[in-house]
Amino acid sequence: TGQYAEQALLDVMYAQYENGTFELAAASAEQFIRLYPSNPQISYAYYVRGVANMEGSSDGLRLFKLNQAERDTAYLRIAFANFQELINKYPNSPYSPDAAQRMVFIYNQFAESELTAANWYIEREAYVAAVNRAKWVVQYYPLSDSVPEALAMLTYSHKQLGITDLAQEYQTLLRINYPNWLTDDGRVKLDT
Repeated sequence: TGQYAEQALLDVMYAQYENGTFELAAASAEQFIRLYPSNPQISYAYYVRGVANMEGSSDGLRLFKLNQAERDTAYLRIAFANFQELINKYPNSPYSPDAAQRMVFIYNQFAESELTAANWYIEREAYVAAVNRAKWVVQYYPLSDSVPEALAMLTYSHKQLGITDLAQEYQTLLRINYPNWLTDDGRVKLDT
């Protein structure tokens, strides 16, 4: 306790993040938020909590430089909620614009994660499961960068299942909106 306790906790939080102990940094940020809700630096604590959660926890996964979409997205979901809370409570914070950009990145990671699963199903010829994952992207992440690939997977999987009318509809959507996902002879690039 004392006049330097609040600043000390902010410094500890920063040091933990810089040291790569992200779970500790998130816990310190959580503690700061709980103990000092009226501190002028409270939005910084919200921001650090989100960034630390965005990094996740597994040291082993960081060693191999895996794409975040190819691993468990639980920490990304927590970080997304953290950033959303920051923006809702402190829209004029200097950290809000970066938090918003990070939310867009995470949103795209969620969609990419679904496509990773859909691709895994396609490789195993489980086309119904692939269709469900690709549909999820189109329905729940319609603004993501993964929509063209999801439409290509829907086209390909429906062709493989023999549902040609739906396959043709998705192929038409690709032709109109994302022609670079079709080959010169009009086939979906996943066919090749």
